[in-house]
Amino acid sequence: MKWEAKWIWYPERKTLPNSMIKFRKLVNVESKVKEAKAFISADSRYRQYINGKCIARGPAAFDPMHMSYDVIDIGPFLKNGRNIIAILGYYIGISTNNYVRPQDISTTAAVIFQCTIECENNNTVEVISDRTWKVKRSKAWRNRTNDCAFAIPQWNEVFDARKYEEKWIEVELDDSEWKGARELAISPDKPTICAVRDDLNKDDPTVKAYYDELQSRTSFLEREIDLLTEEKVFPALVKAVGRI
Repeated sequence: MKWEAKWIWYPERKTLPNSMIKFRKLVNVESKVKEAKAFISADSRYRQYINGKCIARGPAAFDPMHMSYDVIDIGPFLKNGRNIIAILGYYIGISTNNYVRPQDISTTAAVIFQCTIECENNNTVEVISDRTWKVKRSKAWRNRTNDCAFAIPQWNEVFDARKYEEKWIEVELDDSEWKGARELAISPDKPTICAVRDDLNKDDPTVKAYYDELQSRTSFLEREIDLLTEEKVFPALVKAVGRI
């Protein structure tokens, strides 16, 4: 896998733990799609939407030294004409029992996306995450909530449906007032742990040597376990109905 995309996030450098960021990219396809394989990952989690439909979430729980990316077939969800690729990025920000945030070097909130769309007219459309993506903080999820004491969902989820923009994953939304994404100084083939902390001098020989050695010990590879599936399963039989 040759990465051309950039790790991106909200333009402000400081990201509070338990933050949700929305990403949008408008893509024009001039013919019926033959194949479209997408590569995506995030620190800490993501939800992938194509034209209003949630099609995947991830990545799998990872060691911060050895992140994984997901490979998703998005071809069936694309159409001839305008398409919207949307990602909801979630930054946990503290360690949980399925997410580790190193204390000495720290990870960086980020998402990455890359896809080559092959059309039946033999044209291709390259889509990569970069500064042209539109981003906006989600006000529907409150980031200042209580800690769940090292539980699987580290933070209590407080969601205000009145503030949720249902159309943000649709083509029709006007995102002209949204900000442009910030490209992060991380090699796209390396995990977010390789981002140099803002409080360190990148030109310091000791700092440079430390991060060069760190990068040599990290990896960013395709996930080894199957993607989660979401499907409705109905009961075969209702034997009784009552009230407790």
